[in-house]
Amino acid sequence: MKLTVTSAALAWFREEWGCQEGDSIRFFVRYGGVSTVQDSFSMGIAKEQPNEAGLSTVVDGITFYGAGRTVVHEWKRLASRLLACYRRSRF
Repeated sequence: MKLTVTSAALAWFREEWGCQEGDSIRFFVRYGGVSTVQDSFSMGIAKEQPNEAGLSTVVDGITFYGAGRTVVHEWKRLASRLLACYRRSRF
């Protein structure tokens, strides 16, 4: 599995979440919600330091990760790779 963070997503995390070098963003699978990939599961995001990282990448000093061994199993149910991207709404 591969975790990719686009430059637009990085800019969004910096602007909207106030992320800076040394911060960490955790991606996790939540039971509940609506997903275009699978019913009853959705992706959660939290700004917190990792206890253990099952999958991670560092972009401009910010760590993006999924915690623990179960993250790989859970994400395989949703997708083979995670792409963190941001698209501005056209409204």
